[in-house]
Amino acid sequence: MRTVRLILVAVVLASLAAGVAGLGAGCGGDTGLARKYSEQGDKLGKAATAIGNQLDSIKAELLRLLVANDVAGLVAKEAEVRGIQTKIDASMALIDRALVQYRKVMGLSGVDKYKTYASMQMEAVLKAQEGLAIARDLATFALGSVESAKAGKPVDLTGSLKTLSSTVNKLDELERQLDKTRREAKVYATDNKLF
Repeated sequence: MRTVRLILVAVVLASLAAGVAGLGAGCGGDTGLARKYSEQGDKLGKAATAIGNQLDSIKAELLRLLVANDVAGLVAKEAEVRGIQTKIDASMALIDRALVQYRKVMGLSGVDKYKTYASMQMEAVLKAQEGLAIARDLATFALGSVESAKAGKPVDLTGSLKTLSSTVNKLDELERQLDKTRREAKVYATDNKLF
């Protein structure tokens, strides 16, 4: 009888020890996966927006050329604009991959704080995606003007300035919103000790 009782106590203690070890390893739900997916999404999102300074530079240069109605200057920028268009497309693909990672977090259980963080980061990368789409449209306009100039058609850059200025203003506003959302996500992650 005493031996059976010792065996039962040993089994109960072993079960409790295994349960405690399991809680420590998983930290409640799918925390390890949530952290992994969030970090991967962050890395991809950061890589996607790394062209921000280049976009700002080319945007400022295009506006200068438009104001000056400098068609020859715009033609001279053709290769640079095509290069930035290629980078925009690559960045858009990275954003798509980042969104996949954040959506994986949203499908996990027991990781509400990571879900909130992933939601904030999804909002940020969607703003980046919208900004990149606007930048692509600006590049497409510039390349269309280059093609017209090369074909000998008259090109009036200043006539398009008002429309393009509002487009650039929208792009600038998206960049501010993106920065704000990312700062808020970073504060949230720090306050909740996610990483």
